[in-house]
Amino acid sequence: MKGLEGCEITTPGYAVEYAYLSPLQLNVFLEHRSIKGLFFAGQVAGSNGYEEAAALGLMAGINAALRARGKEMLVLDRTQAYIGVLIDDFTCKEQKEPYRMLTSRDEYRLALRHDNADRQLAEIGHKLGLISREQVERIKEKHARVTFQHEMCTEESGELR
Repeated sequence: MKGLEGCEITTPGYAVEYAYLSPLQLNVFLEHRSIKGLFFAGQVAGSNGYEEAAALGLMAGINAALRARGKEMLVLDRTQAYIGVLIDDFTCKEQKEPYRMLTSRDEYRLALRHDNADRQLAEIGHKLGLISREQVERIKEKHARVTFQHEMCTEESGELR
């Protein structure tokens, strides 16, 4: 650039750098493996996405509260929710860069959908005290109606009636 020929850039001004804890130091509850009762989430744990940070914060908060109450902590499996995939990848695989959750990382992506998330997680929500037994039953009834309608539309051969 004309006029700056003699300049030397010593520190780039566009990079955002921060220290973070390796997610491999966390267990599946997002608790530090060596320091029981210390939970991490978000950028300090190596994620740079808002959605990932929110999901990790939600799960770390739930598990911190459960630990404080002396209750069994919660792990969502890869087959139950994208958060389960996120945490499994995050805590079990070495990350070369800040982690972003991509649905293509999930081998169960065809089964984990917005239209069945309530069915997948209703019992867990009830166990945590987030929804009532009546709400769980309504969710089950809704999915039973969907299954019935699907069966009405297909014959054993799989063709539409």
